[in-house]
Amino acid sequence: MLKSGHGFVRIPALAYGTYGYVAYFSAYALYPEVIEEHFRLQADIALLNNRAAARAYTEGGLPPLHRIDHDIADSRGTLVRVETLEKLWFPHLARCLEPLLKANVRLIWHCDGNLMEIIPRLLDVGIKGFQGFQYEDGMDYEKICRMKACDGDGLTIIAGVSVTHTLATGTPGDVKRELEWLVEKGPRIGLFLGASSSIVPGTPWENIETLIEGLKHYQGCGKQ
Repeated sequence: MLKSGHGFVRIPALAYGTYGYVAYFSAYALYPEVIEEHFRLQADIALLNNRAAARAYTEGGLPPLHRIDHDIADSRGTLVRVETLEKLWFPHLARCLEPLLKANVRLIWHCDGNLMEIIPRLLDVGIKGFQGFQYEDGMDYEKICRMKACDGDGLTIIAGVSVTHTLATGTPGDVKRELEWLVEKGPRIGLFLGASSSIVPGTPWENIETLIEGLKHYQGCGKQ
């Protein structure tokens, strides 16, 4: 079993969790120079943290894989305009990830909502995979699986049967068909299968059983 890193790599974040949505996004719109300074300060701290994390990966012989979580989109798209992210946020994100990229740590981005508009830019700053697709919100799984990292490597894809639609409201046949689709359209190597997120209470047991059976099947035969 491969246990990847999670939660100890830092990045500059949209601070809506601290200040609340109305206050934070009002400030984001009215005072972009203040918001960028906040991103810069966060990135300064994150850079020091990530240097230590990169050293831990190297000296500890840890599996060079880490999942980064930060929700910056909803079902409609990014929470703020992409042009502002490009100007205010992405330069500081790229700067603080450099130590991990130099240590050849493969960074996986957690996808909540519809991130399609910034997927290419995330690849540009060194992200090498994605996890947690919400297909129903417009995440184009097939298109993403055809993409390459900035160094030409194939992407690591951590995907699964939809917990909000297929598992929760579908039939065992629907679950089987979605698994087949995930495997058929997924990358040739580097595909991890499961559920798209936490399985919700009330999910039909027969759908969960079908998911487990399908995972065992593909674990044994792979993409054939």
